[in-house]
Amino acid sequence: MIPMSEYEFLSVGLLVASIDAVRSVLKEEGFLPPPFGSAVGRFAPLNVYGGERTAGAKHPWRAVFYEPSTSPGTTVMLSNLDDGWLSLLTRLSMRLPGQQYRIRDALEVSDLYVLADGRCIRYVGVLLDDARWTFSSRGAPLWFEEPQQYQRRRIRDRVDRDLLLRYARKLGWDLTDPRLLTTDREAIFAGQLD
Repeated sequence: MIPMSEYEFLSVGLLVASIDAVRSVLKEEGFLPPPFGSAVGRFAPLNVYGGERTAGAKHPWRAVFYEPSTSPGTTVMLSNLDDGWLSLLTRLSMRLPGQQYRIRDALEVSDLYVLADGRCIRYVGVLLDDARWTFSSRGAPLWFEEPQQYQRRRIRDRVDRDLLLRYARKLGWDLTDPRLLTTDREAIFAGQLD
């Protein structure tokens, strides 16, 4: 089994909430019953693509939520949207206590969103825009961050996959561990019908 850290495109929501709490909020928000059913076992991003990953919005929006075997009491959210379905994660953060996280690393972007009470309380990232890398930061650095990395000379290196993986590990999710893609609890599939 390939760990999540090895995927070409990485966009994952990390929720400091049980799968039961997430299920309750999704139901109250009208996302359940899920049209895609539920399952227990191993997950990969293609589970939410229904086969192959396609560019843009050429596919119905889908997400899977599950409690990873390696981080009980928390929930991982995988989505087929390039932004990891940030708007849904933001809605969840309005109803779930504490901070929720979204990390993303792709060819043209690497970033971290920290959400609480439905708003972004911390953002740090790099973006390739018009053949030029830019660095952005909003909010005060949090306890797990390594702000010295943001001073690197080469802008692309200020927020990279290795840094995001270290952040996730400090927060309790080891994205380099293939067991993070397994669950012993029933997962939730939500989204649009084909």
